[in-house]
Amino acid sequence: MTDDEGTFLSLLVRVEPATAYQVSKIYADSTVRTGDDGDGLNAIISLVFSERPCHPVVKNFRSWPEILHYYSVTGPVHGYALVKVRDAEALAELVERFSGLTGVASASLTRARP
Repeated sequence: MTDDEGTFLSLLVRVEPATAYQVSKIYADSTVRTGDDGDGLNAIISLVFSERPCHPVVKNFRSWPEILHYYSVTGPVHGYALVKVRDAEALAELVERFSGLTGVASASLTRARP
C-alpha cells in the first residue's frame, strides 16, 4: 500500500469505518489498486443521493462501463463508485454524468490515481 492509499484509508477510518474496510478490500483484491497497465486513470467518486430508496437511482448508472465497483454505505455519503477512465477529461465528464442524474444530489471526486 502506498503512502497516499494509507492516508486515504486512515481518513476513512476516522469518518466512516465500514467504508474503510470496503475500500481496503478493493485495494487488496482488485486491479484498481495498481493502475500498472498504464491504461487509464482510476478514481473513487463519492455520491450523495436526494431520493430514497436509492436503489432506483443506482440502477441508472450501475451498468456504466467505467464503473469497476460500487458500494452503498450509510452516513453523509451514500455510495462510492470506483471507476476507470482514459484520462482526466473523461473523469470530469463522468462526474458530470453522475451529477446530472435524477436522484443524485452531488457527485465528487474522492481520489484519483494514474
